[in-house]
Amino acid sequence: PVLGEITAGVLQEAVGANLGNITLGTIFPSLDRIFALRVRGQSMIGADIHDGDYVLLVDDDIPNGGIGAVLYDGETSLKRVYMDYGGLRLEPANPEFDDIRIDPDIFEEVKILGRYIGHVNKQGLYRTPSTHQISTRNYSPFKRDLWPSA
Repeated sequence: PVLGEITAGVLQEAVGANLGNITLGTIFPSLDRIFALRVRGQSMIGADIHDGDYVLLVDDDIPNGGIGAVLYDGETSLKRVYMDYGGLRLEPANPEFDDIRIDPDIFEEVKILGRYIGHVNKQGLYRTPSTHQISTRNYSPFKRDLWPSA
């Protein structure tokens, strides 16, 4: 239930009110297109995504520089995705891991599984920052429809 409002500025009188309920559908309007994958490994700890967390992904395009799940050469990975004229770069959020570079000649071997929108762990539910906070480096979004169906 939503039990009232709270200011994020100056202090104001507390007023309780029943403002209805909040559901996952309220938080994630595209709920019917959302799925989860369990994370294995530490390559995304710089994005506060850790081994054992569940990432929430939506069946959608990945903005250039956004985090997404990618299938390449029979293997999956969660990485920050960059695309430019030199190809595709999958960038981990941990300096102990190397970037994965994919030449444009073999793009047909890449499938975008989904765009990261948040994750869940024992501490709670975390949403991704809105896409306007992600650097786009003036390139087009990485589109799912560029890739053949699996």
